Amino acid sequence: MSDSPKIVAHHAMASDELELMRAYVQNGRRWRRVLESELRSLFILHFAEWEAAPLTKPVQLNDVICEYKLRGLAPPYDDVKDDLNAITKAIAAAVANLPADEHDRINQSLIDDFVMSTKNKQ
Repeated sequence: MSDSPKIVAHHAMASDELELMRAYVQNGRRWRRVLESELRSLFILHFAEWEAAPLTKPVQLNDVICEYKLRGLAPPYDDVKDDLNAITKAIAAAVANLPADEHDRINQSLIDDFVMSTKNKQ
C-alpha cells in the first residue's frame, strides 16, 4: 500500500496547524503571559467544551495549543485522555455516516490542496 494518503493527510494537518499558529500570533498571543498552570487549566476547560460539541473544536483550544507550542512545551494530553477518546469516537461516527460522494469531495479537496502546495514550492 502506498504512503500517499498518509502524506496528503499529514500535509493537510501541518497546513492547518501553521494557519492556526499564524492567526494566534497575528491576534496578539492572548495567552503569552499566563502561567503554565493556568494554561493547563485552560487546556482542560476547552477540551471539555470540545467534548460537549465534538464536531466544533473551540478556537480557544487552538489558541492554547499554539501557546504551548510557542513555549516549546507539549500540551498535557494525558490530562484529557477520556475527552480525547470520546471526541475521536464522535468524529469517526460522523465521518462514517457521510455519504460516499461527500467522502470523495473531501478526499479530492485534500489532494488538490496538496498538489497546489507542491506546485507552489517548485
